[in-house]
Amino acid sequence: MNTPLPATVMAELLGIPPEHRPAPAGLHALLADLIADKRREPRNDLLCALVGVRDEHDGRLSEEELVGTGMMPIVAGHESTVNLRGNTVLALQRHPGQLALLRDRPS
Repeated sequence: MNTPLPATVMAELLGIPPEHRPAPAGLHALLADLIADKRREPRNDLLCALVGVRDEHDGRLSEEELVGTGMMPIVAGHESTVNLRGNTVLALQRHPGQLALLRDRPS
């Protein structure tokens, strides 16, 4: 699947295997299934840590909150990066002097 870099990074942090990285419409169902897998075979990733909070700490998170919390970094990481890049291009178009400076000294 051709996935944008921010979503790929967030999926990696959560421990979502590459073959299971979803389109946004399937994200909720995928995370629910993945949480069940993480319960059976825990690993050292963020989603397993969240499962631990749900299962080991008197249910501080409901199952729905657990899935929603797993979705947040993927959505937030993707949206903030996409919007940052778009705003950067717009700002450079509005300030050609800054664009010229960036071209001259990209560091």
